[in-house]
Parts: sequence; structure tokens; C-alpha cells
Amino acid sequence: MKRSILTGILLLIALCGMAGLGGQSVSAKEKAIDHEQAKALALKESNGGLIERFKFQNKLGVQKYFFTIRENKVQYILEIDATTGETLKKEIKQLDEAAKPLLQEDEKAIGTQKALDIAFSLVPKGNVAKCKFVNNRVGTVYNVIIINGDRRDDLHIDAFSGEVKKHDTKTVVKKFIEWHAGLVTPEQAQQIALAVNDGLVVKCKLYHEKKHDMEGYKVDIIKDDVRYSHKVDGRTGKIVETNINYIYNQ
Repeated sequence: MKRSILTGILLLIALCGMAGLGGQSVSAKEKAIDHEQAKALALKESNGGLIERFKFQNKLGVQKYFFTIRENKVQYILEIDATTGETLKKEIKQLDEAAKPLLQEDEKAIGTQKALDIAFSLVPKGNVAKCKFVNNRVGTVYNVIIINGDRRDDLHIDAFSGEVKKHDTKTVVKKFIEWHAGLVTPEQAQQIALAVNDGLVVKCKLYHEKKHDMEGYKVDIIKDDVRYSHKVDGRTGKIVETNINYIYNQ
């Protein structure tokens, strides 16, 4: 009898120990590299340059940072593990000679902050949905988009003089959809996403992935110059993927 009790106690201790190890493995998967550290790692891999694209992704528990960095006529495409900081992918592309030169902040440009100041002198309120240097038919400009409620202001500001080349204002038509039988409602999906990141919901759209037999909603939220994109499983209400796009180039 004593022996059977002792065996039971030892088995219980072993199970508790296994549970403790399981908890550690889960916490080990949490993001350990913040976005500033990830930027530093990426710029080290590319030996400097201008960040054209910067995104964090958490897909089914796998967390990565994605970067596109340009230095003159060379483009670096990088993936960095958000847990370990390890470079998972490094692709180097030689750009076509006809590619337009990319402006650097120290080459007579007014800079991102000045462009935002000019934009907010014309649009005093709202959330920055985009602030990006572009070469297009309008010229060499900063493209600034500000959203306030259902109003959207799209500005093109000359990168050298600060002159406003274009300023369009329109009413935002949010891509909200009707309830789909068997799924959580669009309103519930938005609340699930907002519980993770509060801010302004600018999109709620139905999606379907045949590969994983998943159906649900893509919910986009803007706050503090960051765009959060959440995929909400329509059947379970769980967030299965998160993408974070940082609006500033640098």
C-alpha cells in the first residue's frame, strides 16, 4: 500500500515537472527582439541603407520581421527571427540602371518630420496612415495620408521645397461586410482585434484560405503611425495571424 502511494506521488511530481517545462517552451516562443533591435540587425546585414519596407508578422505562432533595404542600386530583402534575432533569409538584388535614385535624408530633403508638420498644418487632426518618400509622375515627394473618422486626406509634398503638390480629400468607404452564416459577425471580429490593439479600424474584410481550410476576417487598425492587420478565425474567434507595418521608412 505504502509503495503504491509513493509511486503515485513520484508520478505526480514527474507530471508537474513536465507541465513546467511545457510552460517554459511556450514563453520561449514570445517575441524577444523588439522592432528597434530588429532594425539595427537588418541594417547591419545590409551595411546601412534606406529601409523601404518594415513589417512584423506573427503567423500561427511563428514570429518574423521582414525588411526591404536599398543602398544605391542594391536592394536587400531580409527575414529575421523575432525570437532569436537570427537572419533567416538574405536576398541581394542588383537594381536596373534605369531605376530612379532613392533620396537619402541627408541630401537636401526636408525630411519625414517636416513633411508631417506641413501635412498637419493643413489637416490638424487625424491618424497618419502613410508617410513615404516616392518618385512618381508628380515628382520627388513625400506621400502623406491622414485619416480622421470617415475623412481621408492624401497629400504629395515636394521633398526639397516643402510645396504641397497635391491635396485630395475624400470620404473613406470602409470595406465592411455583411455577416456570413457560421462565422462570428464583423462587429465581433473588430472587437476581438481592438482588444489586442486599440485604434481606428479602417478595414474589415472577409477572407478564405483553402490551404488551411480557414475562413474569417482581416481587420486593419491604425494607431500611432502603425498599421496592425489581424486575421480573425471566423469559426473560433481567435487571431491566427498578425502583421504590423511601421509607417515611417526609418
